Amino acid sequence: MEIEKHPDADRLRVCKVNIGEGSPLQIVCGAANVRQGLKVPVAVLGATLKDGTKIKRAKLRGVESAGMLCSATELGLAEVSNGLLELAVNAPLGMDFTKYIDIDDTIIDINITPNRGDCLSMIGIVREVSTLNNCQMEIPSIAEIKDANNSSLEIKVTAKNACPRYIARSIKNININVETPAWLKTRITALGMRPVNPVVDVMNYVMLELGQPLHAFDLNKINNKIEVRFAKENEELLLLTGNTIKLTENDLCIADEGSALALAGIMGGKNSEVTLETKNILLESAFFTPEFISKSVQKHDLHTEASYRFERGVDFALQIKALNRATLLLLEMVGGTADFTSEVVANEFLPVPKEITLSINYCNKFLGTKFTLAEVESIFKRLGFTVRAVTSDEFVKPSRLKIDSTSAR
Repeated sequence: MEIEKHPDADRLRVCKVNIGEGSPLQIVCGAANVRQGLKVPVAVLGATLKDGTKIKRAKLRGVESAGMLCSATELGLAEVSNGLLELAVNAPLGMDFTKYIDIDDTIIDINITPNRGDCLSMIGIVREVSTLNNCQMEIPSIAEIKDANNSSLEIKVTAKNACPRYIARSIKNININVETPAWLKTRITALGMRPVNPVVDVMNYVMLELGQPLHAFDLNKINNKIEVRFAKENEELLLLTGNTIKLTENDLCIADEGSALALAGIMGGKNSEVTLETKNILLESAFFTPEFISKSVQKHDLHTEASYRFERGVDFALQIKALNRATLLLLEMVGGTADFTSEVVANEFLPVPKEITLSINYCNKFLGTKFTLAEVESIFKRLGFTVRAVTSDEFVKPSRLKIDSTSAR
């Protein structure tokens, strides 16, 4: 409501703050962006911050302060922040901040066994929960993308056994200098990831939602082509972390005409990084064979959210769906135009779908259960499989199921 200069400190301001109830609070603040009319989160007396700090009545250079005006860092919403977290002008005074940004929620921490890579996503967990509770599973609607088809960038895969499917899409004329929507920041923060910029945040969000890791390159930093190949012996790659690693002939990499741009399925390179100056991007959505990713992870001791999923195997038909989901979100947030999409597939190296025959009698004997054929059929259908009852004798009641493992996506 009002701001006055602190009588004994040049960088401090004495603020009169309306929190929507009772009398205005006097709070001393040193943030550079504090000003009259600004709406920000306020930690009142008795509140506890992310780092455990409890807000108490205090005196700052002799002036009483009854609360704290908060930055995103103090609230645990960002690792770095430049001043107070500025809210919309129509933010309602006095509202619980956790409700305002929709984080008044319960976080369930789940340990996933190595054989359940399908559960390393929100969709995977929802599928399990909906099946257990016999309720309808709701998934986001994802529309197809129409490209302008103006680009001539070559996409080449020479290591087809290690990368049987590779899809790339360019989006041009984006505005990356916009704020990631609060709902998306909240989601990825709750899931343990740090908001960076709209492009990186969307890549992470889609990975967490659908289970397909994605990567974004600065298109203007790519020299003529994208090639998925094995690295040259002692080829160097400057990673996003700032560390330089030496690659070997067993490391799968994403490269342009000149050098390696990324360690495939694990981490991108600094030289093709998306920054606040980026105008055009190239999105990558691929299926990498787990064994090749695992070897590079162990060799270079690089464990990332992407490699964690690729090592355990992602759905080999999910790539275009995830790419479309990310594209739609990006076009909505940063604008631009989907310029071209290129897909390279080597079907002979993709996992081979199987049709599985399940005996209900054996199932019950093994599990010590009394499931009927109808109950087992219902469970598999709720999981998304195509199921049909079969028998070897037309006079015998069906007691087995044929389960198509390709249908559960």
